[in-house]
Amino acid sequence: MKEILFLIFGLVWSFNDAVSMDQVNYSKCFERNRTSFFCPDSQLHEFPENITKSIQYLDLTGNYLKIIPSDIGRFVELKYLNLGRNLLTGLPDNFKELCKLERLDLSNNDIHDITAGIGVITKLPNLRILNIKGNSITSLENLASEVVRAVDASHCCE
Repeated sequence: MKEILFLIFGLVWSFNDAVSMDQVNYSKCFERNRTSFFCPDSQLHEFPENITKSIQYLDLTGNYLKIIPSDIGRFVELKYLNLGRNLLTGLPDNFKELCKLERLDLSNNDIHDITAGIGVITKLPNLRILNIKGNSITSLENLASEVVRAVDASHCCE
């Protein structure tokens, strides 16, 4: 699929919103010791399918992810998850299956409502650090959790 691009003052503009598979930049993706998978700024629209279940560190920062797959709970060893700078509006209910998750970065997404969007995080028993800065959340009222020690919600509430 060919695409017309314009370079104006350092910004790339495209007539085609769709990113074909040959445009996904997998060169930025790498795995380390089968416990860490990093794929930042790679134009991903979906979770990569080749991630092992034993993954502990997963970084998918700066992509175009709108939905977290319903089988996210298969990553039972996951401790660190960075989904910052995507297009997420919420988390699936089975996100609570990530019992070992300690750090979660959801910064700069499209999350508006704690209860409907990410309320499931209050059920994560080991979550210690939560970054939700840069979302359009109107209230942090239902975010209470006994285990979360640090929350960054800067530039969040109106």
